[in-house]
Amino acid sequence: MKVQTLKRVELSQAVNTILKGQIPPILQDPPEVTEATDIDHDMVTVMAAVALGWPVLNVKPVAQVGRFVLTEYTPIGRADPDMILCMASGREVENFHKCMGVFQKKRRHNGIDPGTWFDLHGKPALKFLASALWLLDPSPMEANFVLRWAALVICNYRLIYD
Repeated sequence: MKVQTLKRVELSQAVNTILKGQIPPILQDPPEVTEATDIDHDMVTVMAAVALGWPVLNVKPVAQVGRFVLTEYTPIGRADPDMILCMASGREVENFHKCMGVFQKKRRHNGIDPGTWFDLHGKPALKFLASALWLLDPSPMEANFVLRWAALVICNYRLIYD
């Protein structure tokens, strides 16, 4: 049985709707999240460090929807932020993780006012992440999980402080 996936235009429209301050149809209902209990903690740590491009401590899988896992981690000498990893393999997954690393680096841009950060870093980072998500052919539930998390990160101005 083939899983329903979203088209690129649907993801793009969802991101544009989010950035207008509205709720897109795919985010109307929260995703069915499960506890991430069957995840290999060692591999999650390796994937997180590679995606971020810096060492991490205490990587903890928190929740899972399909192939995507929300993790909390402690970068060396920094506060406890969070990020989503895709627990699959392939070039598209590598691309998604690189985009997640860029998204996290955008969260480290502080020292500017929140409005400027939102326009210069937040909005472009959300669009960049959505384009990488599309390459993974996500189910509506997976897209809901990833976009909801990313939108809340930028809309709550949840930065990573050095």
